[in-house]
Amino acid sequence: IRQWDVARNQQVAVLVRNLDDLRSVSVDRLGKILALADASCVTRTWRMPDMQRHQVIGPETSRISSVVTTAHNRWLAWADQRGHVSVVDIDHRSSRVEFDSGLSNVRLAFSPGGTMLAVGGEGDPPIQLRYVTTGETKPLAAGVSAVRAVAFVDAGAKLAAAHADGKLILWDLETSQRYTTVDAKPLASLAASSNGKWLAGGGLTGELHLWNTASMSYKNVPA
Repeated sequence: IRQWDVARNQQVAVLVRNLDDLRSVSVDRLGKILALADASCVTRTWRMPDMQRHQVIGPETSRISSVVTTAHNRWLAWADQRGHVSVVDIDHRSSRVEFDSGLSNVRLAFSPGGTMLAVGGEGDPPIQLRYVTTGETKPLAAGVSAVRAVAFVDAGAKLAAAHADGKLILWDLETSQRYTTVDAKPLASLAASSNGKWLAGGGLTGELHLWNTASMSYKNVPA
């Protein structure tokens, strides 16, 4: 993993070498926390810009499939291949919460305020919304195909979910109903802009898609 200065187009540092099959990477919206997980069942974090502030969490008992941080760089969550989810306070790792999602091939996303964790994967329903402080869980999308990626949009009022059947659905979190559905090709990842107005999707063959979340109008992104 390399740290890169985009403006100067040059490498700044090499953070870690010889990773065993990188599985997931997350950077918080303020750009202060970098977290990654590889096939060694270990989660690593760096607090930027001081790259010496490096933590290693684990190893866990099963390989990690997804790792995510909150926008205010406090909470870190990861899910393993069995659907077991862990949430920790990055600076106080003794505050650790664990639960079984009942899903497989799990993908995670924190709401902009860090109060809610979206858990998506294979199962019915394929989405769970978990409130971080209370542990309350709310099911979503019953009867819909498996979820491959999730991202909060519209200041956290809606959840975008890429489903296995190629549907991209925006879920209204107040009503738990579909807000809109787009016929997108199967997607491997989703990411929202910091203001929640744009949604990017990564395709299975490397293509990039972009939508305006207010209208879900599509914008072509050249390869």
